[in-house]
Amino acid sequence: QDSQKNGCGVPSQAADNRRFPSLACHLTMPPEPVSPSLVFPSRIDAWLAAVVLLAVLSPLAVVVLRGAGSGAEQVVVWVTALLPLVAGGLLLLPCRYTLADDHLHIRCGLIRQRIAYRDITGIAPSRNMLSAPALSLQRVKVSYRKQNGRGQGFQLVSPREREVFMQALQQQVNRATGHTSG
Repeated sequence: QDSQKNGCGVPSQAADNRRFPSLACHLTMPPEPVSPSLVFPSRIDAWLAAVVLLAVLSPLAVVVLRGAGSGAEQVVVWVTALLPLVAGGLLLLPCRYTLADDHLHIRCGLIRQRIAYRDITGIAPSRNMLSAPALSLQRVKVSYRKQNGRGQGFQLVSPREREVFMQALQQQVNRATGHTSG
């Protein structure tokens, strides 16, 4: 009897499952996600990581090599030396791009931005060196209409899998705007 299947093709566990097969389906089958988000971590250029690490670790190295003094001076010196490290972490980590249901969500540390797919007007590879929530120069330029109606804007991102990101983002834009690809 235990080998009998209920109405959804799952082996029945108890007599109650055979009497209420649809209930058994809901209790034994995991719910399907409505629309899973795709998360793309940032690509990290080794040379850029080295520059950033050098910048944030230099004050700490000076304190270690020269000494921090004593008493209150020591506290001030250590706080001053650790501040760039903490600030760098808060501004850079994590750096990722999420394709959600109706928008691109850009997160780089404490900085967050949402761009609705319906507002995106262009997606193109870029090596632009402007400051951006991107840890690599192998970037994607995402052009969009500003929500306040004041023209165009763009954001530079650097997903690890640039081509896959561009294709997935274009599919989301096409879906949101009713366009078909190809």
